[in-house]
Amino acid sequence: MAGKNITITELACLLRTDGTDGAFAFFPVFPHIEGQLLDLANRIIEEHDDVFVPFIMPPGRNDAEPTVDAATLDEMVSTYSDLFVGYGELGFYAIEGRRDTDFPPDAQVFQEIYPVVREHGLIVYQHPGDGQRDHLANALAANPDITFIVHGDQIENDIGDLMDRFPNIYYTVDANYGDQYLLRPEETIESFFAATNDYGPAFIGGLDPDVQERFAYRNAARLIDTAKPG
Repeated sequence: MAGKNITITELACLLRTDGTDGAFAFFPVFPHIEGQLLDLANRIIEEHDDVFVPFIMPPGRNDAEPTVDAATLDEMVSTYSDLFVGYGELGFYAIEGRRDTDFPPDAQVFQEIYPVVREHGLIVYQHPGDGQRDHLANALAANPDITFIVHGDQIENDIGDLMDRFPNIYYTVDANYGDQYLLRPEETIESFFAATNDYGPAFIGGLDPDVQERFAYRNAARLIDTAKPG
């Protein structure tokens, strides 16, 4: 966990050493302590804006809803008006003991939030729940000038159809074993390669090298360049 078994500075150094151009950084901002958390996010980005692309992630109270209301989000983002480039990640799936049902991306709370997102020029990062294709399509159609990034296996069977229909949606292929590898000091090179050997979803290595470059790097780099402040 960043700040516990690895520091933010160490993580930034790892990314720079690896040659990573940019990485999305999700900053939880909880109501009632938002001032301290926004100050922390601002300090981190001031020191590491060459590496991290900051997203504001303000969960609703006790996760009963996946986010704060529109007015609260606007106030949070306005505290440092040039800091955040994205809003999310938002989990729209049910959470046992906290949220009994999925929370669709075209719910009323988000219909009120998308104008705030538009005003601040933010990208939206979402993790849809099961059976939310049509709800997501509604949000995409109603907000063609907002870029949406989604991930998660709940939506992967519908993503081809959605991408054919809407140019403002991106999908991240990140459901692989190594997604948290840098934050697992107990892992070894050997254990990592053993776990990912012949792993079905890690198909990028089988593509033509030029296609690999476009699929795994250039597309993301273009999105990051669009998202970076200034």
